[in-house]
Amino acid sequence: MNRFMISVLCLCATAFPAAFATPAMIISDDLPDPLRAQIESALADEDTPQSAFEARRQARRAAETVRAVLNAEGYYDPEIDFAVEPGPDFKPLVRVTSGRPFTISDVKVLYPDSEPLSADAIAVANAHGITVGDRAKSAAVISGEGDVLKALRGLGYPDARALDRIVRGDRDSAEIAVSYQIASGPRVRFGDLVFDNNGRTQNAYLRKISPVEAGAIYDPEVLAIFNARLNENRLYSLATAQLADSGRVDPETGDEIRDVVVRLEDRPRHTLRLGGSFSTAEGVSVRAGWTRRNMTGRGDTFDATLEIGTLQRDATLIWRQPNRFAYGYGLTLNVSFEDETTDAFDRRALVAGGWLSITDNPKRVINLGGEVEITQEEDALGSRDLQVVSGLASIRLDHANSALNATEGWRADVSISPTYAFGDTSAPYVRTLGQVSAFQPVLKDAKLVLAGRVRVGAVIGADTVDLPVSDRFFAGGGGSVRGFEFQGIGPRDVATNTPVGGQSLIDGSFEMRYRLRGQLGLVGFIDAGSVGTEATPSFDDVRYGVGLGVRYDTVVGPIRFDVATPLERRDGEDPVQVYISIGQAF
Repeated sequence: MNRFMISVLCLCATAFPAAFATPAMIISDDLPDPLRAQIESALADEDTPQSAFEARRQARRAAETVRAVLNAEGYYDPEIDFAVEPGPDFKPLVRVTSGRPFTISDVKVLYPDSEPLSADAIAVANAHGITVGDRAKSAAVISGEGDVLKALRGLGYPDARALDRIVRGDRDSAEIAVSYQIASGPRVRFGDLVFDNNGRTQNAYLRKISPVEAGAIYDPEVLAIFNARLNENRLYSLATAQLADSGRVDPETGDEIRDVVVRLEDRPRHTLRLGGSFSTAEGVSVRAGWTRRNMTGRGDTFDATLEIGTLQRDATLIWRQPNRFAYGYGLTLNVSFEDETTDAFDRRALVAGGWLSITDNPKRVINLGGEVEITQEEDALGSRDLQVVSGLASIRLDHANSALNATEGWRADVSISPTYAFGDTSAPYVRTLGQVSAFQPVLKDAKLVLAGRVRVGAVIGADTVDLPVSDRFFAGGGGSVRGFEFQGIGPRDVATNTPVGGQSLIDGSFEMRYRLRGQLGLVGFIDAGSVGTEATPSFDDVRYGVGLGVRYDTVVGPIRFDVATPLERRDGEDPVQVYISIGQAF
């Protein structure tokens, strides 16, 4: 058998220049149409040659490109000639006979310098993913070597590296045999955590969130998880967990033991925030906030927020301890003073609460907790002093591709709050609320995105008159049905014509988000909603609003400008509402 080395395999993974037109003419009787199209798209777009010498250079370059494409597709013994067509046009020509595509005849994994443990070597033997009889594409041969290294590292060999690859071809049978030569290095076990930390974070907290177990066989996925945990709360400008460069030999197993070095550099500890919004329905609102990071050295954040607006004045303190009990089991405590003056009610309340957050899955958050509220309120149904004790159970599933400006995926939120209100009135009840949002791109690069949401809520166990105003449902406004006054949809008091809220809610939105260019986009939308006087959501009086909006993307989310109008406008309703804020409507 006539055998020869195919060295070009090592070079075939490089990208080929793309073009839509080719000056070279490809002459071939055996090229399949898809392969011919692939070659023609790879040929460089060159200027029309002005001399025979220039045409010959173009033909030579085209021949090299043809050979590279054929090799990449497994044709390793083509016949390729180039020439210049006689005549005044100096047309470059490439004559091609592709020959038979080569197939894989054998694949071996060899360890000439250092061999892993026999069981590990057996496990890696077929990790390359190449099957005898497959087309011998160079990309598959090269990626197979990467698969072998990945498999070895996953078995505890972090220093595994590739040596010279051996590829032997048989022209007569159109087959190649591949031998991957690998230096495995020693098998490694995790040692201790070693901290290079000049910040405030306590080592005990870092050990709590670490998935690394001393004595366990090295696994790159474990370090990847640890790095993700260090960075997920954005406390550090630099946070890495890496295997030490050297270690010590375990006399019992013969494995090498290496420590894991954790390096941290803190971000600035304080952040100031300022934001605001405006709408003709809800007036002006200005928000200021201050965040203190890592206050106790256990990965916590402390937030203070003050909001002053036409309808609402709030002061809120929130202390988040994301891994208070174990990784993924955090504690949040909050206290707030709330003062609201709306068309529906006046309310002043002091609220304190806390909840356990369980984030065992990056796309799922479960909250369990409760709140205590002391409130004074007045509406069309009268004035009252109340004390409210409520529990909380909620779940959030987030499969959207962005928290600020999603273009694909979906998210869902469901909450249940068993509550007992007492004081001037007394009522036990359960408040439920659920929302689903979905995002679907319909043009390339998410230039046009269809977005929709549906929200449903109900209060079971008490009449509207016995409910605190904060637990009643209202609709209308920038976060609900645009085009209507804030709280403008739903039951009204007969005597004063002011909103009184209801026991059920159903509302939703549909948007077409079109990105014009750069950071600018347009939105067309339709919203709908209804508030019912019974616990079962009602469709008897659904109101609709339609409008157009402009979006300007920023690092903190899009700036939103919406103009909306109610359909089938009734007496007393304004024809147009305007909304300006930061962030998408949902």
